[in-house]
Amino acid sequence: MGTLERRDRAGDRLLTPLKEGTKLTKVSCSKRRKSVKERTFRVTENELYLRYTPSKKEQKELQVAIADIQEIRPGRNTDKFRDMSKFPKDASFSVILNGETRILNLVARSKKDAEIWINGLQQLKKKLEKIDVKEKQAMWIKDVFLKADEDGNGSLELSEILKLIRKMNVKIDDDYAQTIFQKSDTKRTNVLDEDEFVDFYREITKRPEVEEIFDRYAGEDQFITVDEFYDFVRKEQKKRDVDKKWCAEMMEKYEPKEELCQKKMMTLDGFMFFLLSDEGSLLHPRDVAVYQDMMQPLSHYFISSSHNTYLLEDQLKGPSSVEAYISALQKGCRCVELDVWDGSEEPVIYHGHTLTSKILLRDALNVIRDYAFVTSEYPLILSFENHCSLEQQRVMAHIIETTIGDFLYRLSRQEDVKELPSPEKLKNKILVKGKKLPAFDSTTQGGDVSDEDEAGDMEDVEDEEVQKQLKENKEKKAKTIKLAKEFSDTVYLSSKHFNGIEEEMGARKPFEMSSFTESKALDLAKKSGQEFARYNSLFLSRMYPAGWRTNSSNYDPIPMWNVGAQIVALNFQTDGEEMDVYRGRFLENGNCGYVLKPDFMLAENNNSVKREQPFHLTVLIISGQQLPTSSSDVTDPYVKVTMYGTDVTIEHKTEVVKNNGFNPVWKCQMSFDVQVPELSVMRFEVRDRDVGSKDDLQAQYSLPVMCMQEGYHHVMLRSPEGNELSSSTLFVHVSKTRAKRTSTEDENGG
Repeated sequence: MGTLERRDRAGDRLLTPLKEGTKLTKVSCSKRRKSVKERTFRVTENELYLRYTPSKKEQKELQVAIADIQEIRPGRNTDKFRDMSKFPKDASFSVILNGETRILNLVARSKKDAEIWINGLQQLKKKLEKIDVKEKQAMWIKDVFLKADEDGNGSLELSEILKLIRKMNVKIDDDYAQTIFQKSDTKRTNVLDEDEFVDFYREITKRPEVEEIFDRYAGEDQFITVDEFYDFVRKEQKKRDVDKKWCAEMMEKYEPKEELCQKKMMTLDGFMFFLLSDEGSLLHPRDVAVYQDMMQPLSHYFISSSHNTYLLEDQLKGPSSVEAYISALQKGCRCVELDVWDGSEEPVIYHGHTLTSKILLRDALNVIRDYAFVTSEYPLILSFENHCSLEQQRVMAHIIETTIGDFLYRLSRQEDVKELPSPEKLKNKILVKGKKLPAFDSTTQGGDVSDEDEAGDMEDVEDEEVQKQLKENKEKKAKTIKLAKEFSDTVYLSSKHFNGIEEEMGARKPFEMSSFTESKALDLAKKSGQEFARYNSLFLSRMYPAGWRTNSSNYDPIPMWNVGAQIVALNFQTDGEEMDVYRGRFLENGNCGYVLKPDFMLAENNNSVKREQPFHLTVLIISGQQLPTSSSDVTDPYVKVTMYGTDVTIEHKTEVVKNNGFNPVWKCQMSFDVQVPELSVMRFEVRDRDVGSKDDLQAQYSLPVMCMQEGYHHVMLRSPEGNELSSSTLFVHVSKTRAKRTSTEDENGG
């Protein structure tokens, strides 16, 4: 009996009203119109979907997969919903979907009804998160069956099967499909019920490449014993830290047949489930949780950081939104930016000198407080760009104190700071970064500090209207600003002008830090790489995109990490190669937003520290499974693999497989020389060959090279937006052999 069937009676009672259906008011708030309609919402009996009645009677029920629900948010707490005061907060809630701008804003008939829906949906999400790979596959097959069963009669005809196969991203001969259909129709009804469809599905998804590996170890009896499985994980997977007890546990966990579990034997199905599990993922299971030393100073870590966090789109006219803060924090971001300006009554956030929309600082800090430590319990840095008058700076300080004051980490007068605190010491603390008055003086009401305006760094802007506003603002801008003591007292990380590495090394305090445009940072990295890395072992540095990136494009973060920069801020709202690599870097250490820098970047003498030896990495791209498609056409997929290192980027591609995104086979071997493993990141891309235009990116995955397991593993692909794809994988084999470090790497200090 599966996890979904093992439910206690209390859970049944909680979900009963959801399955029976409830009237909820659906509130749509687009730019063009507002729509308020009552709909009947229900959870399907199999607990896979949330369905609701459409606006037109002749339409089928609309549905949302429970697996696609990212968050159930109580109250009126989405952008448009927040201002609709006619709906009671305690009866309102929102269903936020993964990777989509689509949000269901809903109002129940009472507070009690809203609580039933919120608690019920949250329970369903938790159930799905706990299920293992065996049940995930069963759910996926059932999902495919239900989608294909368009008339809802509980069975599939051959015509429905053929239509389904085309949707499954594979082109196979109709006669072959009919043969498998007839073989699976064991009841001879000319239709397949759900159980028969499972047989049909498994027949067309047979994986000879996995069977070949299984047969190597199973022998003639077609079962793997504990000894044979131990042999496999030691020889093929290079696991030196496991014993036969661990092997027996894995076999029991993934073997679907109960009687074989008791005999400590594994079938091909169990072997397949193991390879599709977390243990079989290319990402080392160690990295799913925090495992690194979190007791070192903050300056010893790479910190996941966002630039202009409040923006959803471009830097000139795009919308600002508290949703952008929520999204960044949910992705593990540990440093967010707030550009604060005078508002009509209280401070607002927007991209100064531009036409972006504005949000209240108060609203931003409220959601930051609520989401600061949901994904990670380690410290959150608020990078303030303060452009407010003295009066509104005092208002800003009051808002900070009344919203996040309980979480603030402050610099006490008596504190003799010799080094920054550790992430462990700062758990569940918020650190404000900004301009700070030079001394603790209770008589000081304010003072002058230098104004380094990132928002004004907007060279090469083409928009004439924005250019005019830029010019006017820059003419008014003084080189110093007045700083209110009330705001200064909330600041822990003090923003300072950078006067050069040599000068700062002897004079800078640990809690003082500088920000650098990408061009300034690259110049320092090229001219003084080793010295800058040494500086960054002691002090925090924040890098941010050049002002000309008005479309919110991103720079390459690798060169910044190579000189030890901790706060390498990217535009989280912009997907693409740079953001993929960035997300991959922070998969390590449980996606907590903090990754410990290599020891050689923290030592006085690099040569005295033990470093990872260079190695030759061989990646065999064997096959793909259920690759996504962006259209109704069957795809022609190929795989591109790129290794980003300290000095060169190496890439290889497979051949194109025609008309098969369902189970393509490549068996393409690629080789990479990894000179500095600690700083190298690998990216996998699945693309659809499109003759005459740009090949579409279908899926991707990035991870640090040091987090890659050897042996046979699955790459758990993500969408171009970074969301998990439940059934899309690449099957690969990875091996490492020793190599020599190049003289170039020795000269560069890694």
